[in-house]
Amino acid sequence: FKRHAYTSDAPSSWKTRRNARAAAFQLKAIDPAIKQGSRATARELGINESMVRRWRWQREELSQCKKNDRSFQRK
Repeated sequence: FKRHAYTSDAPSSWKTRRNARAAAFQLKAIDPAIKQGSRATARELGINESMVRRWRWQREELSQCKKNDRSFQRK
């Protein structure tokens, strides 16, 4: 069985697309996540729960970077 990841003949479930989110979007997602939980917030936003959890951990760093910065990476 041969995997065809990232090729045109691969099933769509194998292809993944990474979306960069602006820091302002990430910060807006943190407050609801604290109130109602990461899982519920992730469902509402249509993103993976692990992303919301990561943003919660990065809250301080996110608040100090540019709000339209899409390349924020924790160092």
